[in-house]
This record gives sequence, C-alpha cells and structure tokens, in this order.
Amino acid sequence: MSDSLPSYAPKNPRRRPRPSDLSRPSSSATGKAATPTRAVSSPQPSEQKETPIKPIPSRRSALAKDDSKQARHVRAVSASSKTSPHPEGRTPAALPSFPPRNSSAPDQTIPSFSPTVSPAQPRISNSSPPPSQPRAKRKKRKFPIALSLSMTLLLVLLIAWPVFLYTLVGNHLGRVDALSTFPNTPGVTYLIAGSDARGGEGGAPQDGTTGERTDSLMLIHKAENGKTVVVSLPRDTDVEIADHGHNKLNSAYAFGGPKLLVQTVENLTGLKVDHFVLVKMGGVAQIVDALGGVNLCLDYNVKDPKSELTWKAGCHNANGHTALAFARMRYQDPRGDIGRQERQRQVISKVVKKASSSSVLLNPLTTYELAMAGSKALDVDDSMSPYALAKLAFAYRSAANQGLLGTPPIESLNYRNGHGSSIKLDSQKTPEFFKKLKNGTLEKDDLNVFTGK
Repeated sequence: MSDSLPSYAPKNPRRRPRPSDLSRPSSSATGKAATPTRAVSSPQPSEQKETPIKPIPSRRSALAKDDSKQARHVRAVSASSKTSPHPEGRTPAALPSFPPRNSSAPDQTIPSFSPTVSPAQPRISNSSPPPSQPRAKRKKRKFPIALSLSMTLLLVLLIAWPVFLYTLVGNHLGRVDALSTFPNTPGVTYLIAGSDARGGEGGAPQDGTTGERTDSLMLIHKAENGKTVVVSLPRDTDVEIADHGHNKLNSAYAFGGPKLLVQTVENLTGLKVDHFVLVKMGGVAQIVDALGGVNLCLDYNVKDPKSELTWKAGCHNANGHTALAFARMRYQDPRGDIGRQERQRQVISKVVKKASSSSVLLNPLTTYELAMAGSKALDVDDSMSPYALAKLAFAYRSAANQGLLGTPPIESLNYRNGHGSSIKLDSQKTPEFFKKLKNGTLEKDDLNVFTGK
C-alpha cells in the first residue's frame, strides 16, 4: 500500500495551508494517528516547540500572496518528483487538495492548480440582474384588403368627382361676348342680368311678349379689402345709352345685347365689369327643382295671373315654378320694381345658401343635377371659368350674410323723360355712393335710401 500525503484542514478555515505543511511525515511511517502540527521540521525532543501562528493578513491583501506561494510550491514538488525517486519504492505522494477560498465548510476541496497562473478574474456580484431575454417579434397584422380598396376608391372619387363636375359645367356653359375696354378698377366686379326672353330652353313662359330685355340687374363688387356688396340696379333706371340717348337701363340690352349693357353700367357706376353672367329666367326653376325647393317668405297674399303666382302670406317651401313666379311678380307689389328686386335677391340668396350646404355638396346625385341645370341656365363671358363662377356664388353669400344688399339712392320712382315712367337716381348722392362701393367703405345705411318727397 502506497503512502500518500494527508489532507490537512487548518484550524482557521480562512487560512490557506502553507507550503511548509507539506513536509510533515505521514501517519503510516510512525504508526500513529496523524495530528496536524505547524512544525516544518523535526527538531530534538528537548527543543520541540510549537511554532507560533502569525497574524493572518487581511483577505484582500493575502489572496495575491497565496496564489503566488501555491504556484511556487507546485513547481517545487513537480521538480523533486522527477529528480529524486521516493525511497522504498513508494509512489510519489499525491498533491493535497485545498478548501475553496469562499467556502466556510472545512471538508470541501478545490480543484488542483495548474502550473500556469492565470490572472485574477473580476468578481461578479450576485445581485446583478439576469440577462434580459430578447422579446419575441410581434406579428404584423395584415391590413384588410377590402378596407384598403375601399379607401383607395373613396380617395379617387374625392378627387375625380369635382374634376368631372368642373369639366361638365365648363362644357355646358353658354358663352357671350360681353366685356368692354373700360379701364381697370380695384377689386372684382360681376354683373348679373336676368333675361326675360320667352320660350326656348331656359326661357320664361310664353305670354305673347316679343323681344328680349333684362328683367333684373345686379352689380356685385368685391373691394380690395375683401368687403362685398350686392347692388340691385332698377331695370327702369333712367340712364344715358351710347348712340341712343336717355332711356331705361334694360333697353341697352335690347339695343346692343350684353356688350352695350355692360358698357352702359360701367359709365353709370365708374366700375370696370370683370365678369358678366346672363341668367335665363326659365333656368331658375330648373335650379330650384334640382335643389329640392327653397323656403321663401312674403307677408301678404298674392294672386297674379300674369306671373302665375298664388301666395298665402307667410313662409312656404316653393318648387321651381313657384320660385320663378315669386321672382317675376310685379303688378301686385305695392312697391313695384323695388319690391320685385328684393324678392329676386331673396330667391338667389336661398339658392346659393342651399347649394353650398354640406347636404348638397356631399350628395353626388344632387350635385350632378345642380351642375347640369346651372350650366344650361347660364351664359357667361368668354374669360369666366367654373372656378370664377363659384367665387361669384361665395361673394354673393358673403354680402347676404352681412346684410349688404340694396339699391343706390333714389330720388324719384315716377320720373318722366320721354320714355314712360322711370326711376331717377339721386344726382348728388349717387356718385359718392359708387365711390364708396369701389373703395370698400360702403355701409348698410348707404343702401336703400330714398331721397324724394
């Protein structure tokens, strides 16, 4: 049985065995139980003394020293086993095992050391959090194909439908040569004329009247400051017509058509007419029917065979035929042509307000019918586009919302100047009235002023 070196457990578990402890004799050679001593050699009996235990240095400072001592001891044992064979044929003693540094139990062993000393590794704190696991990727939901196609179709319709309506109106609008060479003035001015032509597409009902005149005239001016005013020019106003002397304003259309009418209005007001719109009175009925009717108000009863209007005092929903008669009726109005112009402005205001409402604009069928009816009922100058026509509608609505609608100052409602009963504008206040209109300084109090006795 080969002898082996004993394993020693130091009294202090924190102290590592010293290299001198390995030189103690084994228990098999003496026949007695091995007792751990701290003597390095076997002195004479009279001189045996217990080796004093030196103070243990602090753990941090001792770790590096212990590592170097253990490495030197291992190298020394390895060299001696090669050069000096063990006596009596015994095999070399096994290297002792040492308890782990950080263990408090004396019976635990640590693995044998390699001759090569590796640098000390950084200690990892037990309190450090475990490495986080990578999150699983969320699967992207596929966008429903049906919903995607619906949104694409809706986007196409929102773009294509207005373009289609714009083209439709532009192709069906009538064109007339109306504008003159009058010098430009600030702002934008529109002239709207209502034709009283009988019969034909868009014409008024046939009642035996021949020829064509303007049943109503409206001047809409948007000044540079944005202020918009609608001025109704009485059709019987006494004016100077080029090459025709004094006559009623609507006679200019009968004498020379839209061009002479525009020229006469420009000479009267001092404003350049930028756009001209001729409304066929029969087309008003078609526009109102396309909108599903409008609500109109009149505070007295009417039964007029000439205009075919039958009305009970109050507010009623009127269809196209009734709305046209409402706008044309004159002989049973106590104020004559002035009262008729107020009713015409009421019809136009209600049409513009309803046509620009969301219930109409978001209804494709209604917008199509309105576009067809409106384009067939209107003749415009050569330079007017559907976009300019829309701007005219919004300008009219702006003036109506602010209550800036009315007539110029009137001096007489029964002026006689060789062409029957006519209306005479106030010769002193009228020039100042149109000057304020051009500058955008006209107020409500300047409208509907009657200065006659």
